[in-house]
Amino acid sequence: MNQIILNIISVVTTAIILPLISLAGSKLITWLSTKIKNEKANNILETATNIVINAVKSVFQTYVDELKKEGNFNKESQLIALKKAKDITLSQMSEEIKE
Repeated sequence: MNQIILNIISVVTTAIILPLISLAGSKLITWLSTKIKNEKANNILETATNIVINAVKSVFQTYVDELKKEGNFNKESQLIALKKAKDITLSQMSEEIKE
């Protein structure tokens, strides 16, 4: 019974959280674009935001989702997921974007 509930929660979470991450990222980029008048800075910020969103989605789909199915998503796992997303993000960013 618990496995069925965990599967339902996992599916609902995936169906809701991933689209919300994408929507929030799009809204953030749009909002920031109205505030930043420098085109180069705007492009760098948009690229950085997209890299972060994609890293978070990737970690969620591969690591977090699996742990939730197993019922092992605790505080320690959350910190590991954050580190994984951060590592992916930093590995994909150029030095210019990092600055």
